[in-house]
Amino acid sequence: MRLDQEVGFSLGVLLFMQLLTAFAAIALFERMSPAVEEILLENVSSQEAATEMLSILASPAPEQRAEAFGQALDRARDSITDPRERALVEAIAVRSQAALTGDLRASVEVVDSLRQLSAVNRELMQEANQVALQRGRAGAWAAVVLGVLTFLIGTTVYRRMRTRIERPLLDVDATLLAARAGDVLRRAAPLGGPRELRRISQNVNWMLDRWMLQREHGSEDRLRAALLHLLDRDPYPVLLVEPAEGILAMNRGALELLDREERPADLLERLRAGEAIEGWSVQDVPNTEVRVLSRAG
Repeated sequence: MRLDQEVGFSLGVLLFMQLLTAFAAIALFERMSPAVEEILLENVSSQEAATEMLSILASPAPEQRAEAFGQALDRARDSITDPRERALVEAIAVRSQAALTGDLRASVEVVDSLRQLSAVNRELMQEANQVALQRGRAGAWAAVVLGVLTFLIGTTVYRRMRTRIERPLLDVDATLLAARAGDVLRRAAPLGGPRELRRISQNVNWMLDRWMLQREHGSEDRLRAALLHLLDRDPYPVLLVEPAEGILAMNRGALELLDREERPADLLERLRAGEAIEGWSVQDVPNTEVRVLSRAG
């Protein structure tokens, strides 16, 4: 996976979980709203109708009571949500006419039915309230579960980004800082992560290898230049020879002399045989196989 895809995927997962949590919360509140609305529109309306019918029965104006009572009874009938309400409303409708005309027994029966209707409405309101509370608790726990899920997924995505993006970058940075401090042997580990980061680690390691190689060769070249400078300060021919390897270095005087009088192969052959070389003095360099041949004028 490329670096841009890695970052885009990680951020996309986090944004998706945030949107999922937001829409889930909206859906939960939408489920709670009908329960509350049901309490207000149905049971409250029936309760109000029952209260109005009780007040009408106590009204001293008989000519106005029948019409008002009928309207309240219709509202109660339209608000029926339970079979118990239907039976009580029908009982009230049957005895209402006699109660409105002054029949004491009918009035008592209607009032008792209205009280029962009010009690049933209160019970239904409590049941609807319990349903709303249950939905609210379910919504709260669902929000908690979504929140925990979002946290776990976010933590996983963050750890993935640290492992695959942050740590490789920090490793490259630490390798470059070590090189600046003089540790030219440390290398970045091009393991895991997007292709771009692996390629960056490989390129950094390649540049450090090249730099170290050039540095070593440059140091040898500088030492050889310094050695030749010192040899050229001697006015007489001087050679540095290692019998097994051959001539390592010589000054200008030795180069001119060998071109005129001596063959390098003859010198090496006599040196390897341990023979004395006429006209040349031989000195050993301690702890090495190198010999210093010099020839006075």
